[in-house]
Amino acid sequence: MSLEASQRAYELIDLAIQCRESDPDLAIAYLEQGRPLAEKLDDPCLLMRYDKWMGNVLLYYRGDYRKALDYLVRATVEARKPRYVRCNERNSVLRLLADAYLYQDPIGYADQIRQTNDMMERELNLHHDLWCLVQWARAYLELIRGDLDAALSESMVYMERCEQSYSDFRLADAHALLCEVYFYRGEVDEIRRYAESGEAYAQDRHDTQGWHLEMIAWQAYCAQHRADLVESRRLHQKTLLILARMKATPSIPFYTALCHYHELRGELALALEWRDRQLNEVVNTGSPYVISEVRLERLKLKRQLGLDLAEELAATRTIAAQLIKPDYFYARLKQVIER
Repeated sequence: MSLEASQRAYELIDLAIQCRESDPDLAIAYLEQGRPLAEKLDDPCLLMRYDKWMGNVLLYYRGDYRKALDYLVRATVEARKPRYVRCNERNSVLRLLADAYLYQDPIGYADQIRQTNDMMERELNLHHDLWCLVQWARAYLELIRGDLDAALSESMVYMERCEQSYSDFRLADAHALLCEVYFYRGEVDEIRRYAESGEAYAQDRHDTQGWHLEMIAWQAYCAQHRADLVESRRLHQKTLLILARMKATPSIPFYTALCHYHELRGELALALEWRDRQLNEVVNTGSPYVISEVRLERLKLKRQLGLDLAEELAATRTIAAQLIKPDYFYARLKQVIER
């Protein structure tokens, strides 16, 4: 293959990286266009680089968790072959697989996720970004499990690691995680502190639009919580303007902040409309965990609104049955129904 073909293969990866948040479908198209070139070049590390970024875009930006998991399982099997032993990207593929399990069914795959992250940190020579992200997975797993003290402790370790990176991208992520942890801990002043400081890291980058959106949504929620109605409305309008410019699917924490903002205002029907939109988005993820969680939030709102729950409850039980260990979710579902 010519030098021009090699240059084009690397150029297409760079183009995908640049637009992965603003237009994930275009990023996937670039990667699909370049992958055949990489195969013809028969460069193992270039192929592994394509696998890394395809998994990254599918998982974090396209939000197709089922497809990402299937892709990364195949890529991890391939990465274990001797021809890839010198490729740094194989570690990234392994970590992406752990995150794919986390998004698909974190309770069901908890042991595998922990073991993978512990093994990576103990046995592999991780570059700094991977070292940070292994810690992120630990923190987020504890948050999902509902151990809020452990989630806060692990999140602070993640923040410390990110501060050593001097990366606005990584620091924006750490601030976003702490906003979510403090929300579930009920510490509104801390949400505000991290949302305001995190905005500075997220607002001027093309690849942190989702976190910027979260930061403003959390600030609107906090302003509403302290009854600063003028500021909360201003921040809410800013949130909607940022959302209108985004092509990527908004995050789960964004919807948490937005819907609880409306709940504080007594706008339950409007909160339910947003949850309807979220459900329409997450059904495409293929994740029984994510879909179950969104349906649970819809059930809470419908119950408060006095709406019939039968259809929603049946749909929630159907998707939850796909979880590996559904009893954890069924216990929470029972609390909502009997409350």
